[in-house]
Amino acid sequence: TPPHSQANVLFAFLCDVQVLLGYYSMNVIMLTPKFGVRTGVFLCLNCWGVDTAGLIVGKLFKENSLNNALSSTPPFSLLFTSLKKISPNKTPLGFVACVLSGPLCTLICRCIPYSSPYSESPVSLDELNVGLGLAVSCVIGDLIQSWQKRMVNAKDSGTVIRGHGGVWDRMDSMIMAATFLIVAK
Repeated sequence: TPPHSQANVLFAFLCDVQVLLGYYSMNVIMLTPKFGVRTGVFLCLNCWGVDTAGLIVGKLFKENSLNNALSSTPPFSLLFTSLKKISPNKTPLGFVACVLSGPLCTLICRCIPYSSPYSESPVSLDELNVGLGLAVSCVIGDLIQSWQKRMVNAKDSGTVIRGHGGVWDRMDSMIMAATFLIVAK
């Protein structure tokens, strides 16, 4: 395709919007008194925990019959068929692990000094909902980035971190999660 085709211009625009939104959101979290460094650490630990849970469960149970059962169940079949088109290596169990690990990571952060904005108060449903929302936004951020790469037939977003798809591949879920966290709080 020509360098200035509509698909390439759209891709560049979406990448710019995603990066600017993430940069703005992370700066708001780290630099404003309403959030602060503790919330930034909370965000990082949650995103890394969610991504790691999805990766480990997805790899361990890739050929599991439960994956096949989830993929063929009517409410989920359309969702997982669509996800496979965007990111072929994603598994239904990996997706479920991501979503379930969000609230769990939120609770684990309470046990680590200076890593949870909620550690001063009792556990609440709102806190667990934030963990769930962070997990879902991590998955959405990862899928958006995968979709953008598929638009231009790119496997990785860069070469700075070899074997991991580039710096942007490490930050994709955090960009969306940071934006969610600002809206949720």
